[in-house]
Order: sequence, then structure tokens, then C-alpha cells
Amino acid sequence: MKDLKILSEITTRYGNRNVNELEFSTPEDFKKYKAKHKMRPGTVVKVAGKDKKIGDDKPKVGTKVKDGKIKSSGPQQFADDVKNMKGEFDLGGAKIKDGKMFDADGNQMNSDEIEDFYYQDAFDEKGNNVGIDVKDEPKDEPKKAKRKSVQLDFALAKNQAELERIVKKAGLDVKGVDVDINPNGDLTAKVTGDEETLRKFMTSDEYGMDPEDVDDYMDEYGEDAEDDESETESKPYSAKDEIDDAIDQGDGDTAMELFQSEVGFKKMGKDGKEAKKLLDRLADYEYALIDLSDEEKDEIKDRLKQITKKHIKESKISKLRELSKITTRYNKWLN
Repeated sequence: MKDLKILSEITTRYGNRNVNELEFSTPEDFKKYKAKHKMRPGTVVKVAGKDKKIGDDKPKVGTKVKDGKIKSSGPQQFADDVKNMKGEFDLGGAKIKDGKMFDADGNQMNSDEIEDFYYQDAFDEKGNNVGIDVKDEPKDEPKKAKRKSVQLDFALAKNQAELERIVKKAGLDVKGVDVDINPNGDLTAKVTGDEETLRKFMTSDEYGMDPEDVDDYMDEYGEDAEDDESETESKPYSAKDEIDDAIDQGDGDTAMELFQSEVGFKKMGKDGKEAKKLLDRLADYEYALIDLSDEEKDEIKDRLKQITKKHIKESKISKLRELSKITTRYNKWLN
């Protein structure tokens, strides 16, 4: 061992004094010195050319879950830390759930039982603390996408029903009370959805906003959507949903265009001929060419929905991209 080495000179209230560092050539020399002398925690010594702080070699206290194991610095520490563990951990019969531990029969364990469990299961035959295997570590729930609302104008939507179909097809939400008429006479509505889906819709061919304008528009007109605890995950807006909505709203031309796009009347055989005939009647009624009683309209809609259910799968996503560009037999909407 080398003698004391002067590191620096500091000034104290008693005047100048030297600060000395103990320096040891080998770890063995340091170990022999510690056996004979009590050293203050925090003292820095040099061992084999490297600084070492007294107290750093103390075993770390605590409990960790890592690499499929739960390991604590000891049984008592484990029992203390269980109280602060969130989530569910399957220990092969016993289970930790949100700060409580249960045995294989589902009975809650007290601190002594938890300590005994750790002692019996965490130590191997040689007495080494190897930890306990965890079958299933708790998984973080995926974060819900942030929902936003933004006021959008729909110049090409001919009515509220069509506006709602366009919005639903994009995977977004709109409430009837949020639909209004803007100063230009066009339909406008507050549309809600996760921000990424909103931006994708706004820059789509169907809506047509320039990508470079979206940020400024969202900053000015966008707002955080109110949380709705009753809200459930909505399924994708399918082709069947789209056709059924058009039928419900008495929009024969749109329903006809969708039938033709998704299936084709010829492929539907007799059902196709019947559907086309019924849709013609709905369209004629829409353009005030014929009269239909409420009972007749309901019968037509119910039969059309039966045909839809038979020929179009629930999961099928609509091919038709732009309802607002449909050209009817009466040229009501021109491209």
C-alpha cells in the first residue's frame, strides 16, 4: 500500500489543510485495510488506479421484474414491495394483483406467508437468490388515439344523409345536431375522430384539402373532443352499412350505384333484377314521379335489406370512393 497522497489543499474555518486520499495497489490490500479500520461512508479511495467510494459496494435493496423473473433483495423486502406492485403477475399458482398476493387457492396472503413464499421459491439449492419465474408480465394497455373535433364544410354533399355516409365511411363520427348550413348555403358539420384519421380524410380526394393547409386549419378550427365514457369502439364502416344507410334514407340512386359497384346486378341473378326494380321505385319517389305510402316504402326498404344481407358480407369494405360524385340517370349531380 502506498502512503497517503496529497490531492489538494482546501480552506476551512481553521485555516488551510491538506485533503488526503488513501491509495491501494490491489483489492486485497484494500480488503485488509478495511478489516482493521472503520471507514466513513462516502470516503473516496483509489484501488488499483481506480476511484472507489465507500458504501457503493453495499447490496442494492428493492424488487425488480426483469427477463421473466421477479427478484428482490430479500424475503422481507419482497413482502414490503408487493404492496406497491401494479398489474397482475402469475407466479405459477400464486399471483400478485395490484398490491395484493394470493395463493394457489385464491386466498390472500399475509406478510409472513409472502416472506416464506419468497424464501422457498426464490433461492436455489446452493442458497443463491435467483428470483421467481413470472409466467405473464403485465402488459401496458395501448394508449387510445387522441380524439379531435373540427368544423368542416361539405359543398358537394346533397343532404345531411349523404354527409353522414361520407363521414362514417372515413371512420369518423358526426352527430345530427352538429350539422348546419354555412353562409354559402353548403352543409357544414363538426366531425370527430382520432387526429390521424381526420387529417387523412381532410387531404383525401373525397374532401380535397391541400396537405400544406391542414396544420393551420386544425390550429384554427380544431379542438379536443369531449370524452364520452359510453363510447364504444366502432367497427369499420362496411359496404353493407353504406348501402343500408342509403336505403334507410330513401336514396335509390346512391343505393343503386353502390349495388352495382360492390356486386353487380347481373351477378345477383333474380335478386339483382328485383333489387334494381325496387331501387327504381325509390328513386322515382325521391324525384316526386310517383307516390308511395309509408307502408309501401317500409316494405321496399325491408326487402332491399334482405337482398343486401344475402349478397354482401358484413366485413366487406366499400369500393366506391366518392358518393358526392355519383351521376344519376337524371343528371342531378354532374362531375
